[in-house]
Amino acid sequence: MGRVQLKKQDYAQAEQYLIRALRMDSNNYMTHNLLGQTYRAQGRAADAERELKTAEQLQSAQHPQFEDPR
Repeated sequence: MGRVQLKKQDYAQAEQYLIRALRMDSNNYMTHNLLGQTYRAQGRAADAERELKTAEQLQSAQHPQFEDPR
């Protein structure tokens, strides 16, 4: 629902849904990413950067990059 509200540009409602989703699963990188986008759309740059950085860290942990053995 947060993603839908973000697309509808209803940022306050999107934020509420996404915060609720984080309470249920705080390790979901997509939720952090969407919350970062929501904060950015609201002009909350510091909050947006924090959430987007968290999303990036979680995604890296869930999808490790393998080095070339050469």
